Amino acid sequence: MSFPLKQPVAQPKAASNRLEPAALLESLETLLTEMLRAHKQALANTREHRLAVSQADRVRMARCASQQAEINVRTESLNRERSSLLVAFRQGVSLREVLSSLSDLDTARCEELGGQLRETVVTLRREQSRLALASSSLAQHMQGLIQQIHRSLSHAGVYSTQGRVEAGAVVVSGFDVTS
Repeated sequence: MSFPLKQPVAQPKAASNRLEPAALLESLETLLTEMLRAHKQALANTREHRLAVSQADRVRMARCASQQAEINVRTESLNRERSSLLVAFRQGVSLREVLSSLSDLDTARCEELGGQLRETVVTLRREQSRLALASSSLAQHMQGLIQQIHRSLSHAGVYSTQGRVEAGAVVVSGFDVTS
């Protein structure tokens, strides 16, 4: 019976970050603050959008959608910046791992910001789910109203419930003209 030779376990690469640990921590704190601000703006905008949907205010809905697009661009930019800061340690590293490697520095503020950001993202996802449900309900309601209008305008009965012209019911009848 032969035993396989133990393969050396690959150790994660050490940080190749050009920033000094203190500068990295400062950059992360600034970045997390900006990310938290952007996500809180997105949360406020999502709540405003849901209120606009509940009131069927199309002007406010359009404004909220436009603002959300701007916030999304900013958030994507911040996410790319975060990735570039963290990837300097190694591919796929998490913020928690980076902060634990900087244990000789005071990382409490970054940890606090990271926790607040995580909570805000969870709340934002929940609110966006509610907004999607409200938007879907409004769209279904509007479709129902359109069908009712089509039905009421079709005195001849040639419009279907979808508002399309369709052949009416086939009536089988005859008329005797021989007498």
